[in-house]
Amino acid sequence: MRTKMEGYNRKGKVYIAITIGPIGKTLDKARKVKAYWSASYMFSWIMRGLLSRISKIEGLEILSPAYDQNTIPSIPKGVGLFPDRAFIRGEGLSDEVLKKLKEEVLGDLAKELHKSLSSNKEGEPQATSEEDLKQYLNDYIMISSVRIEREEKKGIISKLNQYLDTLELRQRATSSRNDYLTPFLAQNNSFITQEIGEKIPFATTSLIAVSGWMNDEQIKACSDGEGSIDYAKVRKNEVLQKSYRNCYKYLAVVKADGDSFGKFIAELKDEEMKAFSKAFFDFSVQVAKDIASPRTVPVYIGGDDLFFFVPIYSHERNEDIFNIISSVEACFGRFKAAVKGAEGLSLSYGVSIFYYKSPMSEAIEVANQLLGQAKSSGRDRVAVSIRKHSGRTIEFTLPCKESTHTAPAPEGEQKKSPKLYSEALELMRSLSKDEEVMIEGLIYWLDDMLDTVVVPILQIEDKELRKKRLDALRANFFDEDIHTNYDSFLRQVFDFMYELSLEHGVGTAEEISEFKKLIYGLLRYCQFITDTEER
Repeated sequence: MRTKMEGYNRKGKVYIAITIGPIGKTLDKARKVKAYWSASYMFSWIMRGLLSRISKIEGLEILSPAYDQNTIPSIPKGVGLFPDRAFIRGEGLSDEVLKKLKEEVLGDLAKELHKSLSSNKEGEPQATSEEDLKQYLNDYIMISSVRIEREEKKGIISKLNQYLDTLELRQRATSSRNDYLTPFLAQNNSFITQEIGEKIPFATTSLIAVSGWMNDEQIKACSDGEGSIDYAKVRKNEVLQKSYRNCYKYLAVVKADGDSFGKFIAELKDEEMKAFSKAFFDFSVQVAKDIASPRTVPVYIGGDDLFFFVPIYSHERNEDIFNIISSVEACFGRFKAAVKGAEGLSLSYGVSIFYYKSPMSEAIEVANQLLGQAKSSGRDRVAVSIRKHSGRTIEFTLPCKESTHTAPAPEGEQKKSPKLYSEALELMRSLSKDEEVMIEGLIYWLDDMLDTVVVPILQIEDKELRKKRLDALRANFFDEDIHTNYDSFLRQVFDFMYELSLEHGVGTAEEISEFKKLIYGLLRYCQFITDTEER
């Protein structure tokens, strides 16, 4: 689609922005993990196909995303790394040329669908030929573009993004009555066999949930024969029962998104944008490598936009979800070190923990909502929700992470210490299975004492006196012999409450509410991850 932008028809450099879709509509077709992965990977595959062809056209320069034909064979398999938008500078990509490229890429995609759909089950729509599928895809897949001509200066990519936002709102609806994509996405299609193979876990939520606990042999022994775990077989396995935790019936959807990236990109000129895109692509590749294991299913890792499924806890490694986030953050730190002026950039996360039989679409929507909460509550944060099988929901947002604390605080914001985030992680990881019996008692104690005793102590202005009173409270109420076994954990809880009161305060009703939500959330998470009783 050629769009003439008023005010930008003067002589200058030509910039083209491309968007592909419909992504939301296609993801709505997914019901299982493999379908979400396949839908996301398909669009990454389409974009890679377009960029491959564009890179060979003389006079064109790809500004974003970074694309180097020579490095494509070495990038990790099993994850979509290319976004749904591309930005190109130069002559040679007319509407007619882009239309031809679209036909070529969708022709290749039709071949992939035909390979997978040639043996459809009864009741599914049958494609009689690749030509049928190509016609269907040309009607369904949207590849649109905006072209402007202007002098090079800062903010061109940001301006083009605005035009693409408007363009996407005007995308036409498909006229085809057939739906060949849904059965393609739902099966072990050609993308899966080429990129994933028989990798475990991939087929189901229950496989992901236990993948941090069982090895491949145990998974095979406890399989129901249809790609899921038969928990009746798990209960009969004496070896597995010795290390069982109830969290092995849960998994998490993790969504991440960059904070303030739009403002940063708006200040970049063309060459700076190319360097930024290259560093970002390297970040995506490194994340894909670092979290690659049977424990995770990355749906999409494209710069500041990440989406993956992960088990709650790894028995062998003694790691939880937050270790995965720490791996991403380490890669992000290296990205910022490579990009001039990027010190203040950060990532926020939404972590939706759900029962393996719960509707996946709801869990993904919760992750999206949590991501929004994390970004709106100060950015650089991790918002968590645990939706229990019983219907109970536990939600909390962790303090700001380390990632922005080397940079000056944004105007109007107080600079935060990374200490609280690290201490919260340490607290959540410090409770062992042997100590789980006391956590419920501590929570009940807080129910009685938090408002009437603990909060008034934390409101004492003299910091030294506040700490002494809090330590005395712990010593007076937890002085029996049984408490000596849990002294280290109890000290961590009380020390964290003290540090939290210093950082965020407990003077107003809103501060007290946030304080209680975080403390109870951390303790309930500890209880959740160490619970050995099957529920």
